[in-house]
Amino acid sequence: MLKFKSKKKDTSEKPKRKFSTGKILFSLTLAIITYFILISIESGILDKYEKIEVVMSLTNIEEGTEITEDNVSDLFGMKEVNASLKLENGVEKVEDLVGYIAQENIVSNEIMHLGSFINKQEALQGIEEPTNVSISVSNINNAVAGTLRKGDFIDISVILSETGENVKLFNHVYIQEAYDSSGVTVDRGSDTPTIMLLITVDKEDLEWLYEMTAKGEIKINTSKYADYEALSLFDQIDTTTEDEANKEKGKETKQQTDENTQIEDAVYVSENDNEYHTAECEKTNEDSIAIALSDAKNQGYTPHTECID
Repeated sequence: MLKFKSKKKDTSEKPKRKFSTGKILFSLTLAIITYFILISIESGILDKYEKIEVVMSLTNIEEGTEITEDNVSDLFGMKEVNASLKLENGVEKVEDLVGYIAQENIVSNEIMHLGSFINKQEALQGIEEPTNVSISVSNINNAVAGTLRKGDFIDISVILSETGENVKLFNHVYIQEAYDSSGVTVDRGSDTPTIMLLITVDKEDLEWLYEMTAKGEIKINTSKYADYEALSLFDQIDTTTEDEANKEKGKETKQQTDENTQIEDAVYVSENDNEYHTAECEKTNEDSIAIALSDAKNQGYTPHTECID
């Protein structure tokens, strides 16, 4: 008969395992850091492929173009682009641009932001009783006078016949309409010279305008909204000398040159291309998006060597 020995139960206490508080904190910190790194990587991947809708220009738009209910759908449309191309102060809806004026040249397929426009009502602030009045520019020597169009802003001065003083009448006057010699409105893009301007001033300034324009030759300079101070500065007399006037003319020439090169500063990018291109490049197509050269560089795009030196 087999006998089995019963095993005695080990009642001795096993040593407890000690945990290091420092190791626990280190592991927890490492886990948190890893979590945020993974979240950041995931966010970057999603941003690369996430799509958003933006308002984009459908054609080249000249500075001074007024956006109305009649032309807004011809000038702008909605387009889906990568979220990485989202701009600060971007225009959310096409209809939001109605009542605004382009304050710079805009190229086709450019993503719109509010910095490219000015609110017409804000531009006319300071006028208590807006009154439209026509002035003839047919006898003005300024070369700019014949090229003025609706939506432009101008500064108006008079060179007094008796003293030769240059008297500032108005700053930043809005042109409501521009007419040719037949009384027909002159549209942007037309080569027809402007003969008559319809401008908006305060009703109380009309007498001053008629009185001063009868005393000398009208002088007109284009005006930038950024330089806007007030629409009714008829009490400020500018005794500009001939040399200063020449300097001013030089600034106007430089300003016009800068305006003409604004479009040249735009480059075109595409979703599946890491390079930026010129408008004439064979890789630029209807799906290409126009952005500022500086923005393209900041977003990591490199120049396409075949079209950009």
